[in-house]
Amino acid sequence: MSLPWSIYRELWTPYPPAPQGDYLRGKVVVITGATSGIGLEATKQLAAASPSQMILAVRSVEAGEKVLQQIKASYKGLEGKVIHCDLQDFTSLKECVENIKRDYDRVDLLINNAGMNPNFDEGPYKSTIDGYERVFQTNVLAPLLMTFLLLPLLRRSNGPKVIFTGSDAHIFATHALIQTSVDNHQSIVGAYNDEGKYHQPARYFESKAS
Repeated sequence: MSLPWSIYRELWTPYPPAPQGDYLRGKVVVITGATSGIGLEATKQLAAASPSQMILAVRSVEAGEKVLQQIKASYKGLEGKVIHCDLQDFTSLKECVENIKRDYDRVDLLINNAGMNPNFDEGPYKSTIDGYERVFQTNVLAPLLMTFLLLPLLRRSNGPKVIFTGSDAHIFATHALIQTSVDNHQSIVGAYNDEGKYHQPARYFESKAS
């Protein structure tokens, strides 16, 4: 797909500079997908804001431990924990949440950052161990489940915040799956999970439009 550069100039939303100071002092922060990309950079920025705890919910514990040691070396006194969390396995996600509930009495900030892009080439439909299409589960169902399961701890915070990492790439998605399901009084989840309606080059865009 070839697009003029003017499309990209209009597509990306400009954001203000990251806030400065210790605006997270005393806060408990949970972030998924903290070992690379946006998640890694966000973790570094958040660590600079003096949270009391940084909880990295990641698929690779080894990579997560490396990141945690790096930020602890940069910010003395920072405490944190790495917890295994595979969003393509709801059992793993639930175990992660139980681990958090066991060790912490509240969560002040939850950042649902982890996601996946299967690339924009043609490819086969793949489901997770839970039986859902893998991109839809990773980018939509799992972040929602993580949020719902952590609601008891979020409600104990004086000012809880939940952030979902999105993408302006949603502009490329059609809303046919959702609209057709609504018009026909059918399940939207069922539509995303229908192998016959799966088109890999469009699935990442569709997941970000959900």
